[in-house]
Amino acid sequence: SVAPSMEDRKSNLRWSINMIRAKKGLSSQMAVPKRVAQKARSQLKKAKSLPSLTDDTKAHLNELEQKQKQRHQYHRAKQVQQAIKKAKTFLVRKLLRRVKESQAAAVQQRLQALKAMPLAIVARTVLSKCGLDAMGDENSTR
Repeated sequence: SVAPSMEDRKSNLRWSINMIRAKKGLSSQMAVPKRVAQKARSQLKKAKSLPSLTDDTKAHLNELEQKQKQRHQYHRAKQVQQAIKKAKTFLVRKLLRRVKESQAAAVQQRLQALKAMPLAIVARTVLSKCGLDAMGDENSTR
């Protein structure tokens, strides 16, 4: 998944989804959309009709929900990359302490292998095993 654009990051998708549903008379757990939904339902009750979503509204809500899923996926991928980077740093420091204590060749080989390990490939492997798409930006993991 690709990083969300600046315009996409500015909009609160959860708010947008709840407000669209509220304006059609469907309830929400957020305070303001809940009041909007109550007013819409009272107007619909006066008009003797039921709250419902049109096809256009359903399509728009579906689009917003897909954007929201992409944002969550991007955020999870970034978290995985950060966790891998922290773990690698921790293991490198741990092996450096061992190298200082003893000049064992096996410890030095493990240290060199760990330093040479590319974070982007590890992150992509972890994300694919979790069922998430790998991020396109490989340069962000150094």
